[in-house]
Amino acid sequence: MRKGLLLAFSTGLLLTACDNSEKTGETFHVEVSAEYDDIAFVQHFTGDSLNIVDTLRFEGGKASGDISAALPYGFYQIKFPGEQILRFQASVGDEISISNVDLNASPLHYQVEGNKDSKKLRGMHMLMARTIAHLDSIDMLRQRIVNLRTVDPRKDSLLQHYHESDIETFLYHQDSLKSMIKADTTQLVNVFAFMHYIGQHRVLPVEQEYPYYLALDNGIGSTDKANHPLFDWFHKDVVNLRRTVERRRLILQASRNMEPGELAPSITSTNPSGEEMTLKSLRGNVVLIEFWKLDCGPCRQNHLHLAEMYEKYGDRNFEVFSVNLDGGDGQSEMLLKTAWRAAIEEDGMTWPNHVSDMNGWDSQIVLDYGVENIPRTILIDPRGVILGIDLHGEGLDRKLSQIL
Repeated sequence: MRKGLLLAFSTGLLLTACDNSEKTGETFHVEVSAEYDDIAFVQHFTGDSLNIVDTLRFEGGKASGDISAALPYGFYQIKFPGEQILRFQASVGDEISISNVDLNASPLHYQVEGNKDSKKLRGMHMLMARTIAHLDSIDMLRQRIVNLRTVDPRKDSLLQHYHESDIETFLYHQDSLKSMIKADTTQLVNVFAFMHYIGQHRVLPVEQEYPYYLALDNGIGSTDKANHPLFDWFHKDVVNLRRTVERRRLILQASRNMEPGELAPSITSTNPSGEEMTLKSLRGNVVLIEFWKLDCGPCRQNHLHLAEMYEKYGDRNFEVFSVNLDGGDGQSEMLLKTAWRAAIEEDGMTWPNHVSDMNGWDSQIVLDYGVENIPRTILIDPRGVILGIDLHGEGLDRKLSQIL
């Protein structure tokens, strides 16, 4: 069965705790009906925290209570066993009525009355329920075809049809969420649209749907909900997204400038001993700039060939300038430098020009050179002008034999 998930926007930020410290002293009332006779937790959701604020005890399929409001305007979920949840919005003084809860469905089904945001949350929830039900039915049909032992000429066309149905269902879900957001980009409840996943796939992926993230961020930011903890959480992630998108733009722009005939950007960094080294100091030599990381297998294999090239052409004014891209993300710089030195020795990188600022992919050098993937090499002439890009193996050997 397909997994349809309503997850936190930033993986790893969702915490569960019992904490009533946020309560305002004011309440809202909730009534729930379900074929269920046990307890369920009422949890307050802010994006980076999920706190139990009360417990509902079901008797005869009904439960009700006055719930202490965590905020004057907040988002909550009722958690049943088996990770079954339903979400609603409640403000101080609200009367929330949740009925026809069907715990046998996955995700569960329900009705809600009380306010428009709770109804919109239910709309998102039921959209997911319909999507999963449809995808599951397609999966069953697909499995029947796959299990057929007889040769049937229609088999491939049917499987292709089911694959196209999967895509159509996903796109319909995606378009529905977009329509909900576009209807009013000032509604805080729309943040939940970005929490929809089908299996491992985010329904509104950042790279393709970035304008929707920005529209909602700008819209809510212009309202009185700009100080709400849910928006604060969402906004922080959008700020990071803006930085990521801008960085990608700069990298793409720089990569387009990395063409033969262009002057290679300057590089100033430090070697394993902490001493400053510059690319400019190698003027007068043909230089191969190579970008690599410790965990890049193809990079490490390429070092074997670079060692041969350095031995073959090193006495003809040929140099290798290796830029290591390890680091960043809170990694231990001391441990990385130790591993870096060991790799230089293990890979036979006998040339003396090794640098790293230990900032990983956040390095300014990455931006300057538009490095999108590794291994990456740039060959420059004695003036610092680019001769070739991504030359490896025999191609590099031929180029060096021509110019040296």
